[in-house]
Amino acid sequence: AGLTATPVVVTVAAGATREVALAMLATGTLRGRVVRAGHPVAGARIRARAGDSDEAVSQADGTFVLDRVPAGHVQLTASPYRVRSPDDVLVASGARGDVVLEVEPLAVVRGVVRYQGAPAARARVCAERSDAASSACRNADAAGRFELAELAAGDYGLFADDPQRGAAVHEVRFALADGEQKTLDVELTGGERISGTVVNAAGAPVGGARVRFTCAAFGDDSQCITSAAGAFTCGAMAGACAYATEVFAGPDTSVALRFVGASPSPVTLGRGQPRLAELRLVVDAERRAIRGIVVDASGAPVGDARVRVWGDRLDPDWLSPSPSAETGLDGLFRIADLAPGRYSLEVVTSDGVRRVQRGIAAGSDDLTVIIDAALCGNSQLAAAGDPIRAAIVHDEPADIASRPSSPVVWDGRLQLLGWNVPRTVVLGQPLELTLYYKVLQPLDRDWKVYLHFSGASWHNADHEPIDGRCAMSTWHPGDIIVDRFTTTLGADNRSPGSYDVTIGLFTGWAPSWHNMPISAAPAELRAKSDGVKIATLSATRP
Repeated sequence: AGLTATPVVVTVAAGATREVALAMLATGTLRGRVVRAGHPVAGARIRARAGDSDEAVSQADGTFVLDRVPAGHVQLTASPYRVRSPDDVLVASGARGDVVLEVEPLAVVRGVVRYQGAPAARARVCAERSDAASSACRNADAAGRFELAELAAGDYGLFADDPQRGAAVHEVRFALADGEQKTLDVELTGGERISGTVVNAAGAPVGGARVRFTCAAFGDDSQCITSAAGAFTCGAMAGACAYATEVFAGPDTSVALRFVGASPSPVTLGRGQPRLAELRLVVDAERRAIRGIVVDASGAPVGDARVRVWGDRLDPDWLSPSPSAETGLDGLFRIADLAPGRYSLEVVTSDGVRRVQRGIAAGSDDLTVIIDAALCGNSQLAAAGDPIRAAIVHDEPADIASRPSSPVVWDGRLQLLGWNVPRTVVLGQPLELTLYYKVLQPLDRDWKVYLHFSGASWHNADHEPIDGRCAMSTWHPGDIIVDRFTTTLGADNRSPGSYDVTIGLFTGWAPSWHNMPISAAPAELRAKSDGVKIATLSATRP
């Protein structure tokens, strides 16, 4: 009936009942024209970038009518074109508006992918821009032909692989201009593989283990799982390198099993020279468990909490699973099949409260994790010295070094008050940044911060604010969030130069990211993907 409601994430505890009120708002209608250099464009598919609008197709004279457009500042897309202007359109609830979309064609890359001179049917081909703002993946047809369309201008890396043949090509670099039609044929290489067996100290086969070979020289990485007989074959390797070897207890574990005796020497693999059934890896196959209980501040058990672990010296990988468990109504949990070593343990309750404990040894069987959800609503309840006291405040901090010239607001809900970013950084050394937010309206879900460094190279520092202790859905209007975090830029020390620092908010998982739309920001700070460029810093070698 032309009405829509703002999406709301509802948390329901086990055995509970929630009453939910949805406020329906009238949508708007946009009439307009799509033009390029003043000439009408037919066949463009117009939609709102965020929200549940209809889709309109521009006619021969460029005109369109787009119904059910969410009210507010709306960004429009016009596939297969890029909208040059306007940046957004203000849509009034229940009203009609007019707009002229100035567009330019997006670029296309097409070609043929081959292996040993023959077409590689169904091979996968992917291209991603250096700042990750534009990407596409397709499978080649039976004749090896591929086409990657709707790409924005910029510098790209292309990857292609063929799992059936075990061959790949890694990061062919190319550039695209606006609307360019580029032909780029691809020749797959590699197909080399390493085979062998994994056994324990007694010579018995170790099944279900993950074997990983890595070449640090150019980032080649191949992984495979052992059979019940301990046999493995890892393929799709480029060769011409010495590969380091690791064995993990399972496909989702991040701490390697220890080798019995000396660690194996790197495996030298030439091009076209697979090593078959030669490698015998002897590991200490002992698996241990971590057992414990999750309780609140009063000591009562917390049920329905998710518990997961990852290697203590690593960051959790959002795109890969980690060993995990759910607490029962008694608050108890158990995570088994872990290699000996130390782990970071994360607990997330059903209402979004998060706690991380580090340095947990595999084999621990009496761990107690205390969760106090009240801290997210009133940080002053936290114990003295708890960092959350300084992370959620109600008086604006005095140490904000940089502020925007006018308000930066996402979706009318969250305002960026300012930031502290150093002007220079040394590659490979920790870099501390601070972001300051003010909560204007309740947040509907647990958003994360995307933070990208682009320039001499590209670095991703996406993270959960305040270490995820209190998810965004637990924040309250009036809260001021002080998000201090540390990242390391250019660990390889090979990319000195200038870097732009861009931030925004996102939710979801690859490839279905969703960014929180910007409702206000000064023009000089606006960036793509509903982000803002907050700083430019200079990176130097040590």
